[in-house]
Amino acid sequence: MVLTIWTPSVVLAGLSFFLMGVGPIIWVISTATLRQTITPRALLGRVSAINITAYGARPVGAAIGAFVGGVYGAETCLVVAAFAFFIQAVVILTSPVPRLARQPQLVG
Repeated sequence: MVLTIWTPSVVLAGLSFFLMGVGPIIWVISTATLRQTITPRALLGRVSAINITAYGARPVGAAIGAFVGGVYGAETCLVVAAFAFFIQAVVILTSPVPRLARQPQLVG
């Protein structure tokens, strides 16, 4: 999406909207599966509650986006959002999860 700032393109915008729709779906499915697989049954409710609480950050992110977009413009808002997604990707890719060769053993 950031590239559309310098190279306006319907194809680029369409592709970015597609990826922004598919990416979160894949993320939710894969993390929920991993969480439900490795979390002991007795703790699954607590772990899921913590995960659901994280959804509360979405309005905070929307407010930050509205502020940045309102004060600095839509282009800056896109760049800031892309940078935040990049940081998230780095955290995910440097975690041990992508290198798991097999499912971890259940604890307890």
